[in-house]
Amino acid sequence: MEEQIPVSSPAIPLSSREFLTTLCTSCYFLLNVWAKGPPVILATNNSIVLEKRDRLNLRVVNPDRNVTSVFVSMVLTINAELRPMFDSGTLRTQVQLLDTNVIMERGAFPPSWSFFVQDLMRGMILEMMWPELKKQIEELTYGEGIRLAASCGIDPKSIQTLIGEGRLGVSACLSLQKLKPQQCASDVKNALPNASKLFPKRRK
Repeated sequence: MEEQIPVSSPAIPLSSREFLTTLCTSCYFLLNVWAKGPPVILATNNSIVLEKRDRLNLRVVNPDRNVTSVFVSMVLTINAELRPMFDSGTLRTQVQLLDTNVIMERGAFPPSWSFFVQDLMRGMILEMMWPELKKQIEELTYGEGIRLAASCGIDPKSIQTLIGEGRLGVSACLSLQKLKPQQCASDVKNALPNASKLFPKRRK
């Protein structure tokens, strides 16, 4: 993921925005995000908790002077709740943010500025990054969903998700006469959302 964020953007907290625009009105932040390892998924309390860790690099770009400087480098942890459900044989998933945690690794600021920087980053996360991530995930997992093909021999009206402490399962009525294992595996694979749609590289 790559985003250009003007210092006047409403995604930046008002107090930080006013301060930054007094320094350079044409400057903008260049935000790059990379996944830091695979996500961790845990089933608990009738829902699924997803922990996703990303490495963030935020640079300040001054186009007038044609210079770029690292503003902050950090590791962001997002905890989100996933609620899967079956709708007439289609698996859909809703997403809700639970918590965020930021670990600073490098920054072009003195320790006394840590509160200012954390406030700035939290504003960007809550106002821009999370809504974008939520939208992209739900477009794939809720809007498109995963359709169970007739070749799997499952009655779509009988499917239920079973989520317990550390356990995740599905119950359904299976018709062996309609089950075609190889065709089912192929159909399910083709029905899986295209994960490459998440965080497409773009510029604003």
